[in-house]
Amino acid sequence: AGDREPALKDPLLAFVDAHTRGADYYRSAGEKAVAEGEFAMAIDLYEIASSIEPYKPDIWLRLSDLQWAAGDEKAALTSLVRLTAYDPDNAIAHYHIGNARKRMGDDAAAERHYELALEAEPNLVEPRMQLANLLMQRGRYLEAGDHYAHVAHQVPASVDARYLCVGAAHGDGEHGVFVVSQALVTFQEWHNAPVFP
Repeated sequence: AGDREPALKDPLLAFVDAHTRGADYYRSAGEKAVAEGEFAMAIDLYEIASSIEPYKPDIWLRLSDLQWAAGDEKAALTSLVRLTAYDPDNAIAHYHIGNARKRMGDDAAAERHYELALEAEPNLVEPRMQLANLLMQRGRYLEAGDHYAHVAHQVPASVDARYLCVGAAHGDGEHGVFVVSQALVTFQEWHNAPVFP
């Protein structure tokens, strides 16, 4: 790494230099660092980019991805939350926050962020599927069934009864079968055709 310029020591000069070069310079340098396996440096470079252009969602999303990869879940979550401060309707950020909150055991917050993702972009499949799975785990079977049916309606070519059964398996067997049957009825009504011809 002998071809890299030395870091500026004076914070004011570093700030001016960063803003002169622009966020794209630091994003590019960050990707180069990733390619070279220097993830800590990549994170530092993306943090600079985010300070220059904090309103660009792709910078925050990439920074969060790098922080997750480095095992810093708290920093990754903070980056996503900062993104939603600049872009409150960013569905992808809310989806990832929901996933993070779910992993942290905060199901109520996870549910809220999946809902926010769907309010922003109702046709996203992933947050709807995660929300359905979460509702199933929390014993809210009818709500889960509605979401499973919605997924089947959105992606009929790839989401069929077997996929819904996998989701329903997250609940207990008796209720899971009921949810799947309700979802299939809804699916059939939407398409005005039997699920199993």
